[in-house]
Amino acid sequence: VAYVAQHAFHHVEQHIEDSPVHYIQWRFKDAYDKEKIESEGYKIGADEAKSIEEFGLEDIWSRRMRAGKLEYEVKKKNIPERDNKYYSRDELLAMGFEKLLKQTDEKIAAKEAGLDLRPVTTTEIQKHLDDFGLAQEFGTYGKIRGLSGGQKVKLVLAAAMWNCPHLLVLDE
Repeated sequence: VAYVAQHAFHHVEQHIEDSPVHYIQWRFKDAYDKEKIESEGYKIGADEAKSIEEFGLEDIWSRRMRAGKLEYEVKKKNIPERDNKYYSRDELLAMGFEKLLKQTDEKIAAKEAGLDLRPVTTTEIQKHLDDFGLAQEFGTYGKIRGLSGGQKVKLVLAAAMWNCPHLLVLDE
C-alpha cells in the first residue's frame, strides 16, 4: 500500500536542490521508504529516546518467531555482536520501544517484499520516471526547484509507486 498525503509536496520541497533521481535514491537507498519511517506515526519521541539510551540499545537487527511469540535481536552499545540477545515483543514494548519496533517491522517487511532487490541506480530510476512522463532532462539533470507543478506531481506519484504497491491511496 502506498499513500500520498494531501500536502505531498512538503516532502519533495525539502529536497529542492536535488534532482528527482537523487531524491528517490535518498528515499529508497536502504531498501525501505525513509519518508514513511520519518513520519509522525514512526517518529521516536523524547521519552522513547531516553529509554533507548538508558537501555544501551544500539539497534534491532532482526526478528524471529519462537514458541508462537515474536522475538527481536537486540544489539547493545559497546557489546560484541556475538552477544546480541533476543527479547520478546512484549518485553520491548514494556520498556517503551513502541515506535522503534514499528520502524523495525516496517524495514523487515520492506526487505521481505523484495525491495532490497530493486537497484536504486540512476538508470533504473530514470526508466521509472520515464513511465510517469518525467523526461531525463528534468529527472536526472534538473533540480526539483525547476520543476513545474505538474512535473512535481509526476515525481510524487513516481516516488509513491517505486515500491510497486498493489494499492495507492490519495488523500483529497
